[in-house]
Amino acid sequence: MSQHHPASPKHAPEHALLIDELRDIQSELLDAVQRAEYLLRQSGFDGARLRAEAYWIPHIVCALSRDHGYLGGSMVTMEDSIQEIAEALGEEDEDEDDCAPYPLTETLGEEVDAEIDAKSLE
Repeated sequence: MSQHHPASPKHAPEHALLIDELRDIQSELLDAVQRAEYLLRQSGFDGARLRAEAYWIPHIVCALSRDHGYLGGSMVTMEDSIQEIAEALGEEDEDEDDCAPYPLTETLGEEVDAEIDAKSLE
């Protein structure tokens, strides 16, 4: 893999936030997939939901991180790119373990779980 090393100090302010911005984007993308999965579950369109859960949902999740419950994965994930950039900049990625996105296959969150439970009681 080729690594890009900053050519001049003029890029330093941009690089200072780069890892954080990429982490934020990664988290937003995983959140969006979770919201889409939740909406599909609530829609009643089971065929569409099952196809999404078998195809595009795992493709997106596996492209973003290796932290998931699916078999297989992407050869290069967004996580890998973040790590590569952090190493090229000589930084330790502090968020690697503490803020890694939760796998999509786990809970959708307490609020969403509570809403699902409430709807199932109706």
